Amino acid sequence: MHTSSSWATTLSIAKVFSGALGLSALFAGEAQAVDYKFPNNDIVLGLNTATTVQKILGLVGGTAYEFYYNNNGEICPRPHVTASIPYFHYTLSGAANFIQGTSQSFMRIKTGLTVEVSECLPYTVSAGIECDSNLMPVIGTIADGGVVIRPLCLVNIDQVPVIFFFTSLESGYPITVPNQYRVTLPPAIKLGDLTLDLAFAGYENGTWSRLAAPLDKLKNLPMGARMMVSDETLPDIKDPSNYVVDRGRYLLMAGTLQPTFFTTTQDLNEAKTQMLPSSVAFLYDPYTIAFLRIRDGFIAQPEFPKPQDPHYGLLGGLFPLAVSATYKTTAMAHPIGVELFLNAMKVKFDADGNGNPAVTAALDVGSVKVVNADDGTPLSASLQTTLGVAAPRPMYNGSVRVDLQSLTLDIMTNDGQPMTISLGDAVQKVLNNALPNLADMALSQTVDLPQCLVAANPPSRIEALSACANFGGAREGLISRASGAGSFTLNIDLARTAVVAQKGGYIELDFDKAHDD
Repeated sequence: MHTSSSWATTLSIAKVFSGALGLSALFAGEAQAVDYKFPNNDIVLGLNTATTVQKILGLVGGTAYEFYYNNNGEICPRPHVTASIPYFHYTLSGAANFIQGTSQSFMRIKTGLTVEVSECLPYTVSAGIECDSNLMPVIGTIADGGVVIRPLCLVNIDQVPVIFFFTSLESGYPITVPNQYRVTLPPAIKLGDLTLDLAFAGYENGTWSRLAAPLDKLKNLPMGARMMVSDETLPDIKDPSNYVVDRGRYLLMAGTLQPTFFTTTQDLNEAKTQMLPSSVAFLYDPYTIAFLRIRDGFIAQPEFPKPQDPHYGLLGGLFPLAVSATYKTTAMAHPIGVELFLNAMKVKFDADGNGNPAVTAALDVGSVKVVNADDGTPLSASLQTTLGVAAPRPMYNGSVRVDLQSLTLDIMTNDGQPMTISLGDAVQKVLNNALPNLADMALSQTVDLPQCLVAANPPSRIEALSACANFGGAREGLISRASGAGSFTLNIDLARTAVVAQKGGYIELDFDKAHDD
């Protein structure tokens, strides 16, 4: 059973996490006729935060910058100041309600700052600050008003503690995503003897028609998004209406290109494994850093919708589509005009016996009319359509795309002699150009902590302890890192990226970091 619910929260974007443990004793043998709900996600992105984020935070935690401060005073005129961040931690927690089919995710940050002043006093003066933030939602839109951070801080001055609250800080959400994807079709184009125009169409009272401007060229596809966290082993669900995960090793972002459809089941195991999907390769392969899992509904509906029903999916949402064409060669007595309405596309994902992905797709033609373009006289004609959709795949420029692989609309008229007008290549090119990349990945990402940073004015007051190589050996107006420059580089090896499929289910891409052995 499916029920539809509009979803106001939003996504910028897939692997699915499973893993249900110890559910047999959940209700201690007592039969429960409860409907559990979970969103039927069309796309899920999974990130192994332990592989990347922890190494990046390790660069920050424990680092120290130091400088001399020339204060032109008589007491302690040139103190040696060292500022360090002893640690920087974050935790992610997620909460799911399997009765209502909702979930939320929050972030909490803990960090500290230590400042020491030495070399001009009989002893070293030290001050430290340790701060712990409140829980912050980590997905939403700026329009929601942002997030308020209220850190609680403990300050030590020469080992004397003082507790106080910092002033609340307001900012946008750490992760923001649009609530819709906008598609714009180009104006009419001329390709040799063919003039072609694509427009969005509608069906009302048994009649097909091109939508009125500007809706004939512009369509906003609804998007929805959620975020959750997961780990290798998930705890038992004690309360299906308040299921809390507080691990933070795996970050999951799930979304749709349609209003969220909730699937209802009386099997809590199914609700759990679908809402927090997993992959064995992702959990146990030390080199897998991310996955992208896509269900066929993200591309188009698996079955043809009725003309008056909403159409969803990356490609399916482009329909109904009106195709208008005029074809004229010097050998023709008159130009031929074509008015074609394509109702919908359907797409199904499948797999062969070896797990290789296979995609089947088809077009549903609403109506076709062929005329003498000079006087509008109807001409007898037949239409043949073929359609192919390429499986999602990574490209070596770091993008992941889904494209129409083939699209042929052959129109044959019988006006003195047989003639074929192929619209396929032109329509295919226009539609592929309207589609976004599913993901743009930087194949190599380096996070640097430079040897030196620019300090505040006036520059003459600040002097780095060591010559700054990244500033040509200068010291004035700069502070230097005590341990020198530091960096962490993450390389993605697309040659090791696996593309797998499950029969009647999904296509998954597993992205590996480059092996260092």
